[in-house]
Amino acid sequence: IQISHDDFDNILNIHVIQARNLKPRDLNGLSDPFVKIYLLPGRGAENKRRTKHIARTLNPEWHQTLIFPNLATEELKNKVLEITVWDYDRFKSNDFLGELIIELDEKAFLDNKPHWYPLRDH
Repeated sequence: IQISHDDFDNILNIHVIQARNLKPRDLNGLSDPFVKIYLLPGRGAENKRRTKHIARTLNPEWHQTLIFPNLATEELKNKVLEITVWDYDRFKSNDFLGELIIELDEKAFLDNKPHWYPLRDH
């Protein structure tokens, strides 16, 4: 994950790069992972973003940037990113693979450099 904030345009950029060694959830021993991000507090459509799913892999590479516009620098201290990884299933419920919580009041996370984060179970 690589996170930056454009102070001039008030845009929070979250670049979802890749994951490694995800849990298999499909019968073929693989998963079809995607990432869902909520900008908390709030669970409405304006606070939710997601990547595309990558088929049949435990080591997905998304290289996808998700954007939250209209977010001033001073608002960041009250915001938290809830990042969850899911196995996409077309005909049934998606399977949870792990989660990560990032509090945006920590400026270290906004350095526009890629960082690895471990996923936790619920």
